[in-house]
Amino acid sequence: MKVDRVFNSGLPSSYSSCAGAQDPANGNVSFQSVKPPGGDYKGVAAGTYDATIRSLAFAPATADKYARDEFIPGNCDGIQSVMCNYSYYFGIGWTRMAHFDLAYKGLSVGADAEKTTLSSIEGRSRFGESQRLNATDSSSKVGAWVAYEISSDLRVELGVERRAHVSQFGGKTVTAREAITRGRLIYKLD
Repeated sequence: MKVDRVFNSGLPSSYSSCAGAQDPANGNVSFQSVKPPGGDYKGVAAGTYDATIRSLAFAPATADKYARDEFIPGNCDGIQSVMCNYSYYFGIGWTRMAHFDLAYKGLSVGADAEKTTLSSIEGRSRFGESQRLNATDSSSKVGAWVAYEISSDLRVELGVERRAHVSQFGGKTVTAREAITRGRLIYKLD
């Protein structure tokens, strides 16, 4: 699934007139940015444009069935509308990070590690009581690199990195892993 970041110069009157109107038909999910008419941010805060904004937010739901088809068996009764229609949820979590760096006479080595854990926030949605999602996401990244400073302006760096992501929702688990090897030649401009 591709997410298309779209900027609108104003507040479209309908989803069909916004910049990303063709995204659902092309298999994309729109991430829309809009501006209130005449920069009327006070009107947005006062609720003047709530109906238009709500219609823009929920219009593509009929075309985007990713969450329903992939994760939610049957129907979406009682599921938070955002998860049901757009395949993301509101969550809370934490990240732990560690970094190690050692340098001696132009040669340096280092390692990084990062682990993030998120869980869905359960409770009432804006439409009433919601079914418990018990959704979790966990991602980790570890890497190591070695670098040599050829001169004060030129540095060569080689590194490896491994990433993993695990998502759980509705009794299903999806895991993705990747390994990256990279080499960089860095020239500093003063």
